Amino acid sequence: FSVGTGVPVARGIVLTARHVVVPDEATDDPVRVRFWHATEREYRPDDAQGRTGFLDAQEPEGAEGAAARGILWSCAELDAALVAVSHPASVPVALLSRTEPFNAAPWLAEGFPHAAWEEGAPEPVRLSGMSHSRFPTTGRYQVDANIAMVHDHGHAAQAPEGWAGASGAALFVNGQVMGILLARRPNGEARVLEAASVRDMLDVPAFRAVLGLDDGAQTGYRDALKAALAEVPPLAKAALAQWLGL
Repeated sequence: FSVGTGVPVARGIVLTARHVVVPDEATDDPVRVRFWHATEREYRPDDAQGRTGFLDAQEPEGAEGAAARGILWSCAELDAALVAVSHPASVPVALLSRTEPFNAAPWLAEGFPHAAWEEGAPEPVRLSGMSHSRFPTTGRYQVDANIAMVHDHGHAAQAPEGWAGASGAALFVNGQVMGILLARRPNGEARVLEAASVRDMLDVPAFRAVLGLDDGAQTGYRDALKAALAEVPPLAKAALAQWLGL
């Protein structure tokens, strides 16, 4: 099985790397998702109740193929996918950025790089670094991490690549998701990584349709943001609304 990281980008929909949920060979194995920071009991591990915290992705009615495993959309070129999930109310939805990847943009993320696992179990790690502009004619771009993820010499031979498990981690720039982490750059240093641009995903009609963004004004997305604003303290509401373009 493959382990990766994801981020909720709409209620009941998680964005992740395609290679995490779409293997090279066809499979009927379910995609399983755990919301690590959910506070609801049914989403938390409980040995006494036999709960691992992992739940199968949601299968849309009448779905076939990849959709039957909960995969609502995927793109091999961008190495990105949207997965239907049961969404805990305690976990917020991230905002997607239309910003073009640019040089020296500081990013923050959280993921499950294999080099940081404890006793063979994934553990979330806070990550940060700087981004670069995109590679020519592609939707991908380089990001540099502040720390490298490498195994100690005793595990290097049999262990997966140190960044494995962090694929799909959201790269937040100025509070919005500018991209998702894909993998270590081929032949690159252990902290030189590759990411997929969210701006390019938003240019794909099928991606926007799954998220309810298919109308020109993106009214569904804007309505969801306005509803969230209703819970913001009054003194901060005006400034936040201006920043979001509402």
